Amino acid sequence: MKEKIIYLTVIFGLLIFIGFLIEVVFYVNTALNDFVRFLFVLPWILIIGFFVYRFINKIDDITIGTFAGASVLIGLLLSIVTLILNLSLGLDKIIEKNYVAVYGITTGFDSRSDSEQDIKHKTNVYKINDSRAKREINKMEYVYEDASTKEFLFWQTAFASGFEPINISEYNGSNSFGKIITLFFTVGPIFILELFINAIMSSWILFIIPIIGLFFKRMLFEKELKPFTNYFTNSVKKTA
Repeated sequence: MKEKIIYLTVIFGLLIFIGFLIEVVFYVNTALNDFVRFLFVLPWILIIGFFVYRFINKIDDITIGTFAGASVLIGLLLSIVTLILNLSLGLDKIIEKNYVAVYGITTGFDSRSDSEQDIKHKTNVYKINDSRAKREINKMEYVYEDASTKEFLFWQTAFASGFEPINISEYNGSNSFGKIITLFFTVGPIFILELFINAIMSSWILFIIPIIGLFFKRMLFEKELKPFTNYFTNSVKKTA
């Protein structure tokens, strides 16, 4: 029984972590256009990366390169599966978001990809039921070619993504050193928290697969997960 619990813990943890990596990659791809906001979360991402590096180095038969390669492969598959499930079942709507950010859209040339892409003109973030958000959308549709919204659990994540929380009562601005320090120690951790929540919500349905496998007395990917399960099994024995 203990072996099965460790096995499920490992596979669930890896799925969530890889889902988190996907969230980070998508964020970094867009955040580089607003490097100042990116600096509020970059140190926290690096801290997590440091602890992951230390953890992987403790596991026998696993190298950083092997783990990174496997994460990319599994991440691509996970992205495709979760995209299909979210579009068909609306799994990304299970948790109700608290804030909505508004941005205008124009079509422009992206030199990085050497192609035409939608350019987002980010404005403000509002509480989800704030009527001003609708007026802002109408304004953006008038000013730009189109407009859209993005929902967040926390306004701090919207701030890290380049939106202005000037209409949020909890936001005290960033016009002093003390306020910037406060933002640094709140925006980063809350941003990380929301990304982990998103990772759980995008991958939780996949947890069913290994559980079903156990009902048929099959431990899926048992060989591939052996270094991780051995590590935690030995850790449990040491603390017993």
